[in-house]
Amino acid sequence: MRYMSRPVSLDVFAENTKAKKLYKKLGFKCQEVRYQQWDLNDPKKYSDEKMILN
Repeated sequence: MRYMSRPVSLDVFAENTKAKKLYKKLGFKCQEVRYQQWDLNDPKKYSDEKMILN
């Protein structure tokens, strides 16, 4: 990770607590939470977080 050019960004499902815990341990911080509906036939909305490492 230390050799990657900065900033590094990634998207993770907001409900994926294990992945978010790992990314936070590596120094990533939540920059934005997005709510979307992927399928008009499915009323469930899905959220993801954009995380960034400076």
